[in-house]
Amino acid sequence: MLSGTASLPYASSQAHGSSETSMAGLTIHPEIYIVNDQQFDLAHGVTGGSGTELDPYVIQGWEMDASTTSTAGIDIRYTSVYFVIRDVYVHGVTDGIDFLYVVHGTIENTTTANNFNGITLSSSVADVIANNTVSGNKEGITIDNSQYVDCYNNTVVGTSSQGITLGGYSTSHVNVTGNQLRGNSWALVVTGVKNSTVSRNQIFSNTLGMDLEANNNVSVFENSFAADGQWIASHFTDILHVYHNNFFSLTNNPGIYIDASGSSWDLGYPGGGNYWSNYNGVDNCSGPGQNVCPQPDGIGDTPYQIDLLDQDNYPLMKPFGAQPRFAPMWPAGSELTASDITPTTVTLNWTPAIGAIKYRVYEYPVPITDVSSTSFTMTGLRIGATYSFKVEAGDGWSNFTTNGPGLTVRIIPPGAYLGYVAFYFGSNYQGGSTLIVNNFTDLGQNAVRVTSVTMTGEWGSFSLGGLPLYLNSGETRTANMTIQIPIQAKPGNRTVAIAVTWQYRSLTNSTWTDAPTISIAGYLPVQASQPPPQSQGPNTGKTSPGFVYLDPSDWLISMINQYLLPAGATLWMLSFLGLALVLRKKTATISGFPRFCSRCGTEVEFANRFCPKCGTLLSSAGG
Repeated sequence: MLSGTASLPYASSQAHGSSETSMAGLTIHPEIYIVNDQQFDLAHGVTGGSGTELDPYVIQGWEMDASTTSTAGIDIRYTSVYFVIRDVYVHGVTDGIDFLYVVHGTIENTTTANNFNGITLSSSVADVIANNTVSGNKEGITIDNSQYVDCYNNTVVGTSSQGITLGGYSTSHVNVTGNQLRGNSWALVVTGVKNSTVSRNQIFSNTLGMDLEANNNVSVFENSFAADGQWIASHFTDILHVYHNNFFSLTNNPGIYIDASGSSWDLGYPGGGNYWSNYNGVDNCSGPGQNVCPQPDGIGDTPYQIDLLDQDNYPLMKPFGAQPRFAPMWPAGSELTASDITPTTVTLNWTPAIGAIKYRVYEYPVPITDVSSTSFTMTGLRIGATYSFKVEAGDGWSNFTTNGPGLTVRIIPPGAYLGYVAFYFGSNYQGGSTLIVNNFTDLGQNAVRVTSVTMTGEWGSFSLGGLPLYLNSGETRTANMTIQIPIQAKPGNRTVAIAVTWQYRSLTNSTWTDAPTISIAGYLPVQASQPPPQSQGPNTGKTSPGFVYLDPSDWLISMINQYLLPAGATLWMLSFLGLALVLRKKTATISGFPRFCSRCGTEVEFANRFCPKCGTLLSSAGG
């Protein structure tokens, strides 16, 4: 049984609205289609000059729905003048922004969402793609048969196929740097490319981090791969230089697949290789042969073996380079849920965060542990108690989110569990009476009913009337009975026993089945002389006795684990022994319990270890 919802009180504060919602400050504009330098004019969306050299053109501030076009929201071809497209929003079902045979074009600070292709450059030269958001497209950014292109600081998320693609056997001198690729199918695909670099990108939580095929002189450095299904796949005699990258994994073995590669995986010594989160080596030595000992140098003493042929000769012991610009990100609708609840444990499960390599679990607000999986079993819990949990996602530099999902859960496990506590109310005089308050809590998921409560002692037996008493899962109910104290009762602590019989209802056929009897023992302190003329209990201004309600978490938990049946039993019962938990005197302030000194008969508060009158050491039994 769960109490509360996963979204409160620690739900993510991010807004996850539709990517096709109109953006403030933009003006709706039809498709822009330019096929030569002369068409850069107002009719084709040009808003001014100062794009680049000799004050060329700027296309800015437009929103277009590409679903109404036959080609793309912005389609520019066969141009060589300098121009900039910035601050535009293209969304729909066809292409976002397309360049074909374009020289000196720049695309910056744009958003392309839910198109077939986000941004495409084909057979173009000296172009720039920078600081754009490309979201939810089938293909993100494609650079095909193009040269001298800079693609940097873009955010590409949620593509169903490929995030950034470099392809075509004439593609060369392309720099892909500083981009964030999150939650794509294949993040980066580089095929048939020459003399290019892929650097300083954050490649997080993709099915495949990078696919490399038939490339020549491509350098891959200072990238961070995190929580990808596979880090890198390389095919067909790639000549690659791979170094100073960070490879993080939650599973410790996402892997690299290499088919006849000609790659190098380090810069030699002392430049070093890459950081591998699943590297198990140590750093005690230094030097090209790692044999100058003891003299650690931040490089592992043994190579990191990638496959039978490839290895990183100088694996780094710590992540390389500056920390990422952003902590991991929780996807929309991320949840923290609870399962497998037992009287003392609960298993927490949560949505994987993008870019996370570890998670921090809180019993809010206290951090409990860091784990590398998306589940954790909390132990040492208390049946009937309520807990608030929260989880945050962290990267390889221990940057943690602050908006992770949370959950409030009460520990009500499957099965039949009955919690019982009894206490007395008032002072107990010879010839008087006392009120016994019985508290019952259904701590399991089966409904229960109390069929009898019998209190026995040297004065005889007393039974609770008005039974059976029915309780649903998680419910607490109270029933009272009055005990008459004989005038000849001896003063002091008089032993009593209470037996509670109860049943539980089957969840499958609704039949009632007897459960083991709860048997507990305690005592009632009896005082000599007559009771005062006023009614028992604190001065509440009422003529009838009252009592102070206690939340079950206050009075059940401190001794609960001692009274469970052995593991594997189908029924559990909770017995609470000792005066503090069984026969507890109730006052308005819930004070200590009165006792009597066995030597001088002085009444002593329960918290005192010695009699204040004669100094006698008091036993725990009260005299």
